[in-house]
Amino acid sequence: MSGVRGPGSGVRLARSSDLDAILALEHAAFPPQDRFPRRSWRRLLTVDSAICLVIDGPRTPDTGHRTVMASIAWLLRRGSGNARMYSLSVHPDARGRGLARALVDASLRRLPRGVTTLSLEVRRDNGPAVGLYCALGFIETALLRQYYGRGRHGIRMRATRAAVRQALSANRA
Repeated sequence: MSGVRGPGSGVRLARSSDLDAILALEHAAFPPQDRFPRRSWRRLLTVDSAICLVIDGPRTPDTGHRTVMASIAWLLRRGSGNARMYSLSVHPDARGRGLARALVDASLRRLPRGVTTLSLEVRRDNGPAVGLYCALGFIETALLRQYYGRGRHGIRMRATRAAVRQALSANRA
């Protein structure tokens, strides 16, 4: 897709007005059973217990609105040192350009200082995502049988914030 800039350019906090663009991204990036409903995204974009970042793409020719090429959402629990990655998506046309890493990197700067542990769940058969998370310092901590539906297992992964920061720094070197 033309107009997609390099990693790290254009990472910003998501706004409520990004809802339709984020849903369009989810539609392009995930099969129907893996998409989050509109009401979940609407809530994420308005509560203090979530941090949502996006990377803008080109404007659509018909409306002139910006597209969202990548997004990440983190859930925070007050008094907890853990942040849970709720969603990370990159448009298929923009994969392999470092956008997911750029979002994780920007997230480390946005998450509260007291957050020292990061966690996520991912479909076990999503090789590219599992590979990315392993490269970022996440390790598998649990098998989640049928987590994504019948015959679709998940895995829980955890990492320290310091390990992810170190993995990102090593990648830049």
